[in-house]
Amino acid sequence: MPGRIITLVPDLLLEVRIDEAARRIDAELDALSSAAYLDTALSKPTDVLIVDLGVDGLDLEAIVSAAEAHNVPIVAFGPHVDVERLKAAKDAGMGSVLPRSAFLKGIRRILSELIATDQS
Repeated sequence: MPGRIITLVPDLLLEVRIDEAARRIDAELDALSSAAYLDTALSKPTDVLIVDLGVDGLDLEAIVSAAEAHNVPIVAFGPHVDVERLKAAKDAGMGSVLPRSAFLKGIRRILSELIATDQS
């Protein structure tokens, strides 16, 4: 069974890069256009939730609560210059919070470590 990734990433170019990395490790991508659909999406088995902190109006605590309710780890990323938002994500309980450049540079490794794929 392939791994499953949920993304809350409105930037289509970033979404494509995440999808390419997911395909290389035999994972499916479920791209959400809004956090309003998060609870429904998380009701299916999910290996990781990826959140772009650049999205305006994110309720970080609600996202963390929804992910924790389904035991899904979160990888969040945002601009390195937005120190306050990165700190807010860490303070809210998002497991891994990275500058965008670090996330994109290590995306395949990051996903490989979090995706439980059955290669048999």
